[in-house]
Amino acid sequence: MFHSVTIEAPAKLNLWLRVLGRRPDGFHEVETLMVRLPGLADRIEVQEAGEFSFACDNAAVWSGEDNLVVRAVRVLEAGSGGTVQARIAEKLAPMAGEMNIPGLT
Repeated sequence: MFHSVTIEAPAKLNLWLRVLGRRPDGFHEVETLMVRLPGLADRIEVQEAGEFSFACDNAAVWSGEDNLVVRAVRVLEAGSGGTVQARIAEKLAPMAGEMNIPGLT
């Protein structure tokens, strides 16, 4: 297993989205065009630990089992046999619905 890793998750802007239809698993097929927003990213720190924990510097971020970082950590734990703690150390990118761009709102 690893000891610790820090990664950046770049912010993206969805320029358009088209829902194509429902798949057998209940999710939808989509076509989308996203662009990366230079200079905006969240910093995520992951390290080995005695027990699982998740934290975020931004209290508005949901920390339940359906959080994408928590889900990724659970997959890492299952694959490695270890226990991990994760932290979104810098929540720089706005969450969905938080951006107020003149001309688009």
